[in-house]
Parts: sequence; C-alpha cells; structure tokens
Amino acid sequence: IAIISKEAEGSMRDAESLLDQVVSFAGNNVKDEQIMEVLGIIDRALIYKTSQAIIDGNSTVCLDIINEIYNYGYEVKEFYKEIMVQFRNLIVALVSHNTSNTLDLPDNELQEITKQAKQATLERLIQSLNFLINREADLRYTTNPRIALEAILLKLAGLKEYISFDELLGKIEEIENRLNTSRRIAYDKQPEPTLIKEKYPEKKPAPDDGKKWSEFLRYIATKNKAMANVLKKWKSYTLTADTLELSNEEGSFTGNYFKDSEHSDNLIAYARAFFHPDFTVLFTKQNQPKKDVKKGSKEDRLPSTVSDILDIFEGSIVKES
Repeated sequence: IAIISKEAEGSMRDAESLLDQVVSFAGNNVKDEQIMEVLGIIDRALIYKTSQAIIDGNSTVCLDIINEIYNYGYEVKEFYKEIMVQFRNLIVALVSHNTSNTLDLPDNELQEITKQAKQATLERLIQSLNFLINREADLRYTTNPRIALEAILLKLAGLKEYISFDELLGKIEEIENRLNTSRRIAYDKQPEPTLIKEKYPEKKPAPDDGKKWSEFLRYIATKNKAMANVLKKWKSYTLTADTLELSNEEGSFTGNYFKDSEHSDNLIAYARAFFHPDFTVLFTKQNQPKKDVKKGSKEDRLPSTVSDILDIFEGSIVKES
C-alpha cells in the first residue's frame, strides 16, 4: 500500500488504477517485488546501495549498479531523480532531531537512512547533492545517458578524495605546531644569523623578545587563527613591556589587513588581555621596494596579494585542462 500511495502522489484515482494493474497481474496475494515489477518502480535496495557506494568512494560498485539498471530496464532519469531524493533525505536525517516528522518513509527505512547518513559529513552530503543538481541537465539532454550517468557517479565517488574545509584547518594547525617546534629548537641550538642590510632595512626584535612574541602568536591563534597567520607574515615588529610596534609593506595583503578597524581593535584587545590593560599597539608603514621584472613561471608573476594568500594557506595554482 505504501508503494502504491507513493507512486500515486496523493491522487486516489491514480492509486485505484495502479492497484487494479497490480491485482490483475499478481492476483490477491501480492508481494512488494511484484508491485515494483508491474509498475516499473526502482528497487529501494538499489538506491541505498548506490548512496552507500558514493559515500564509501567505491567506483567499482557504482559501475556495477549502472549495469543492473540497464539489465532490469529501469528508466535512467527516474533512477537519477531517486538518487537526488536519497541524498536530500540523508541530509535531513543528519540534521533533524525527529526524522519521522520530516521524512515520509516507513520505519525500517528511517532507521537505515539515519544509519547511512552518520557515515558521512554534512558537508560531503551537501556537496554531493549540489553536484547532482548541477549535472541534472547534462543527463536530461544527452544522447547517451549511460555514459553521462557513469561519469556523474564516478565523479561523486571521487569526491571523497577532496579535503574538507575542517580538515584543511586541521592541517594548517598541524603545520603551525610543527613550525613552532622547529623554531624553538633552532633558537636553542643556533646563533642569531647576521643579516646584510638592504636598501629597505627591517626592524628586528630584540633577541629576548622572540619567546614572548611566539607565546603571543599562539594566544591569538586560540582566538583568531586568520589574524595569527597574518601576523606571521608581517615584516617587522618591536616588542617592549608596554608597546608592540608592527611594520609591513604598504599595499600588500597582510599590510592592508589591519586597516580594517575591526581587525585592529581586536588585536589591541588581545594584546591588552595578554600583556596588561595599558598596553599599546602601533602600526607603521613601509614602502614596498621595487623589484626587477623578469621572465619566469606564472607563480613568479602573481600579484603580491595572491602570493601572500597562497603562502598562508600553503596553496598552489592549478591549471584546468
């Protein structure tokens, strides 16, 4: 009854017509498999198998499922619609506290879809649903729906290889911790290097300020990771008991960061909380030195703002083919 009701989409006349078709084919004792065969309904087990293969990143199972679809004569576009609904239901099951009210599914399916949803992150499920929505037109207008469906499912299975934003932040924090450890070791074992003064000299902190500066950066990282990463890129700082003076190249990404009053006010608040209530933060400008323009790779010719962002997030330029 639930299967016929779903296919009728609320129409009593359609439900009676579908029921007559089933009874005339299978008699009075009707099984679910016979209903799906008569009405051409895609087996729900195949839908769950597909979503599980996508979550697991199993490309082989995805291709086997497409073979099943064509062997049983299922409509490809109908199958695609069911997969979209399945990922919508997975998202709802993951965020809803009462799935019985938000999902129109029998109890056994509610348990199954909740169990499956917990195997993936919300970000991954939303990413998969958005991909299905964006590629729906490709499947609708293609002259070879099988190839299009194979490409879509294989791409969805491959989404597991992409790193999420939370994982990216975790990776950045791990790299920062390793760098801080290596810097502490370097400070303990190596003498202060002698720097040759250029045309645009930079202010160097006193040797005994390095430890306090590192502690201050770690404190800021617990409050605002983005600000901590920006401060690490600043060219010069001078730290005393009552004052922090920062200097960077005018016009650079990190140099413009504290032009935003909200950013500068937050930094002053962090400094006063870390040092003492009367602590002062000063910002000074530094003219950007002229550089000779030479031929090189594309990354060498990137704008300084882009280079700064790539350095902070350890990114690289990927050329799309």
